[in-house]
Amino acid sequence: ARAAKMAAARSARAEDFRQGQLARMRAEHSRRQQQLRQQDYERKRQLRQRIRELQLGGFKRHTNSERMAMRQQSMQLDEEQAKQQAPGAQQAASDAADTAAAADDESSLAAAAGAADPAAAGVAADEAAAAAAVLPPDAPVITFVIKADVQGSAEAVRDAMTAAAAGKVHLKVVYCGVGAVSASDVHLAAATGARLIAFNLRPPAPDIDAALKTAKVEVLQHRVIYHLLDEVEACIAEAESGGAGGQGSLAEQVLGSATVLQVFPLLQNRKEVGKVAGCRVQEGSLQVSSGVVFRVLREGEVVYEGPCSNLRQHKNNVSAVGKAGECGVVLDEGRFGGYEPGDVVQCVQQRTVRG
Repeated sequence: ARAAKMAAARSARAEDFRQGQLARMRAEHSRRQQQLRQQDYERKRQLRQRIRELQLGGFKRHTNSERMAMRQQSMQLDEEQAKQQAPGAQQAASDAADTAAAADDESSLAAAAGAADPAAAGVAADEAAAAAAVLPPDAPVITFVIKADVQGSAEAVRDAMTAAAAGKVHLKVVYCGVGAVSASDVHLAAATGARLIAFNLRPPAPDIDAALKTAKVEVLQHRVIYHLLDEVEACIAEAESGGAGGQGSLAEQVLGSATVLQVFPLLQNRKEVGKVAGCRVQEGSLQVSSGVVFRVLREGEVVYEGPCSNLRQHKNNVSAVGKAGECGVVLDEGRFGGYEPGDVVQCVQQRTVRG
């Protein structure tokens, strides 16, 4: 009986020890989650503070009448100085007038492009006028159409891009709006030679994606503003180095290919919402990154071309799978399910090359 009591006591102590370990692990996990939330909050706070600093540091929005009055005053001052100075100064006054006329043209373009959204047109005109006041008229020009999930995100993206381009290139935002990318956005970007920014949005619908490819409109699609700004800064550097700001030819590079072995249902809350292709990589690698599209080929014919939602390996989402690796490929959020065993899945890097 004494031995049984001692064994029971040891079991109770072991259980207490195990419960204590579990409590410590839960506390540690909770502490780490709190740290991550605090870090995320701090990053967002710093971004909002930076945007406020930019807005207070000279990016003041003026009404159309105020901008017109400011331009008229500037032209009058230039004319008076030209009369008082040497004849050589008349050329400088003429250049200043040309600059003001260019700003007028940019404002008119922005107003026409944003007729459906007057606030967006006013914003675009403000940015063009600010850039023209700082840079010479012959500085490179890059043009964008901005679409985001909410108005706050669209304004934050526009302000951050303005700060990145300040003193380097003329930045023109011909439209800044909210909602999914539409056919009118594609037509506007194609007509103005603009890149289209889709921030924190779902991939475009298949018909819109086809229109983007037909019009050869370059799309910058991101959910993290830091990644978006990295790509915008690359566009700025390209423009500074002499690259053209308009449309160009579309260059492609096949990063890898895989063979479909089997097709599985894509389950969400125990309901089938799409299809997953079980594949084995034959060459190169499959990657999910900016500017990458996936193609499904059957006997050399393209049966699908569009975004890859994610790659799955051992029930985990991964960003890349190398040669001989096996993975699940989910295309267009699982909406594409027309796989057949033996199909070839290609991972293609697309980039617009400007002359």
